[in-house]
Amino acid sequence: LQARARLSTLLQQRQGQPTALVAYAGDAFTVAPLSDDTGNIALFIDALAPDIMPVDGSAASRAIAHAMRLLARGDHARGDILLLAASADSDAEAAAARAAAAGHRVSVLGLGRGEGVAYQRGDGSIAPARLDVAALQRVAAAGGGRYLHWNEDAMAALVASAAPDRVADGSGVRARQDGG
Repeated sequence: LQARARLSTLLQQRQGQPTALVAYAGDAFTVAPLSDDTGNIALFIDALAPDIMPVDGSAASRAIAHAMRLLARGDHARGDILLLAASADSDAEAAAARAAAAGHRVSVLGLGRGEGVAYQRGDGSIAPARLDVAALQRVAAAGGGRYLHWNEDAMAALVASAAPDRVADGSGVRARQDGG
């Protein structure tokens, strides 16, 4: 519940900026396509749960690739991808590098604890999930983004970065075009 509330806050700060929501497990799926209406996207957050995913797993690489396709379909040459994950593999690192090469920045918000927590898989079995900070930092570095651990400080940094950049242009201050 706390994670959902924090994500809702982040979405409120992005109001009017192109944003999408992708859920992933063994594959990635569009929950909400790119839209300036982040209030509408926030409605889908409450429906997210592991048991709605048709394929078990944690294929962060597929989530990054899927986000890139959404950005391309929306004609966004540049965009920010925020990956929420507890761990990632070398495929995710490679996907983040491809995203960076394509002009997108991949940042990572680490979820979980180093000592791990148990979760229930789709088949009912219990499995451990451990936060792998080093792997997530590699993904963020490959994606030209940054790694933040899920806490109040990270949320404050994300909310601050969600506001459009401001640039001076001689005639005053204007908002930079957000690429999604």
